[in-house]
Order: sequence, then structure tokens, then C-alpha cells
Amino acid sequence: MCMSTYIGTTSEQDLGQFNSDKIRFIRSHPNSGEERALKYKNVWFLTDPHESCSCGFRYVEFPNVEHLGFGVPEDWSPEDEESIKATHQTYAVIDVLLAGGHKVESISFWIDSERTSIDEIVSLESVPVEAFRFFDGYRFEYHVNA
Repeated sequence: MCMSTYIGTTSEQDLGQFNSDKIRFIRSHPNSGEERALKYKNVWFLTDPHESCSCGFRYVEFPNVEHLGFGVPEDWSPEDEESIKATHQTYAVIDVLLAGGHKVESISFWIDSERTSIDEIVSLESVPVEAFRFFDGYRFEYHVNA
């Protein structure tokens, strides 16, 4: 199984301009799976340069979200440096969109998940880039000053 993360936004901007050697944004449609829970019409699949899934980012699996939440990488749970960098780049894109006055959301889930997503407001002022990661089964609504 693979993790999938979708970004929804009110921005009409082509997020493909933020593609790099770590991340890719591929235009999607909010009608094929769990991404239907997104509210904003401009939907982008977040993936690695191979464009196969979203496993190349920092995330916490559903059963561990309550215990681990947001947090910096720990020695007892090594994380791939490329995943950390890719997640930091994604955080920066979200920040740029918010600074432009746009609304931004994301949803992450295991493909073929049977679970309904949980909504959570995430303030980028409260969650620094070093601690940011996606949560399996969660729809994040991003804010500044929240």
C-alpha cells in the first residue's frame, strides 16, 4: 500500500511551478477517492519525482497520531533525509499560498483506506517547519494567525 496526499487550494496558480528534484504537484480532480473530502476546487496530488505516491514525505500513521503528533525527527525513529527535505519544501509552498491570501488544505491517507478523515486546523505559526508532517487519515486546514 502507498500513502497519498492531496493539496486543495483557492489559488488558481499552477503549483507545478514549485516542482523540484524532491516534490511534484500534479493537477488532480477531487472525485476519485478520499480526496473528495477536500473543500477547494484546485486539487493537486503531492508526489515524489517518480510521480507514483506520497510515501516520500514525513507522515504519522493513523494509530500513532494522538501519541506522536507534530514533532522533529528523533534518533529512535530515523527518517530519510530526502523525505525531510521534501516535506520542508511542501511546507514552504503552503506558506507561500497562505501569504498570498489563499486558503489551503491537505488530506493524507493510505490508498484503499476505509476510514473517514478527521479535520484539523493547523497554524503554521504553531507548527514550525522542523516539526511539520502529514497525518494519515487527516484533512488539514492551514492558517496563519489561527
